[in-house]
Amino acid sequence: MQIGLIEKLTEDPLFSNSGIQELSQSQIEKLIKLEVEIREAGIHLKNIKKLVYMSDNSMIARLRELEFRQKQDEDFRENIDSDLFSLRVVGRIISQTIGGI
Repeated sequence: MQIGLIEKLTEDPLFSNSGIQELSQSQIEKLIKLEVEIREAGIHLKNIKKLVYMSDNSMIARLRELEFRQKQDEDFRENIDSDLFSLRVVGRIISQTIGGI
C-alpha cells in the first residue's frame, strides 16, 4: 500500500516547481493517507525503540544480562576446572599406587 501511494504521489505530485497546486479531492485523500501512514510508522518506530533500547526488559538490557551471566559461567567453569585438576592429580596418585592407600 505504501509503495502504491508513493508511486501515485510521484506521478501526480501535490506540489510543483511553482508552488502548491490546486489540490483535487483525490490528492487531498492521498495526502491524508500518507500522513496517517507516516504517523503510524512513527508510533511503530517508537515502540521498536522501546523494545530494543529503553524499557527495563529491552533487548539490549537482556543481552547485557546474558553477557554478564555468560562471563560468570565462564569464571565458574575456570574455577571448577582448576579444582578438578587438583582432584585429578590426587586420583592419578591413588590409582598408580600399588596396592592403593
